[in-house]
Amino acid sequence: MTISASKAPTSIAGLKSVLGEAFPKYSSKLFGFQKDESILISKSLFVGVQISKRNNNITIQGAPPTVLAGIVVFVLALAGFAAYTNEVKKLEKEVASLLYQKFN
Repeated sequence: MTISASKAPTSIAGLKSVLGEAFPKYSSKLFGFQKDESILISKSLFVGVQISKRNNNITIQGAPPTVLAGIVVFVLALAGFAAYTNEVKKLEKEVASLLYQKFN
């Protein structure tokens, strides 16, 4: 999901601080090759979203918070476990709604 933001923050660290204030119960961390390319927000051990900022576009994608969680999610997906997808989509919408309100 991509949001075009008219008032996008200048840095990914600024975006991380906004998300940290809005979602204090969720953990968040910067990651990427230079540690400032994306933010990973974890709602639980298996449910998370990756947020990236390019120019005035903010992209939100469901992503497992850890490598081990990614392996478990892959196995569950092969087994047809759909509840995981619903939780990820719910978190994506929650984050997207907040970012849209803050930056438009």
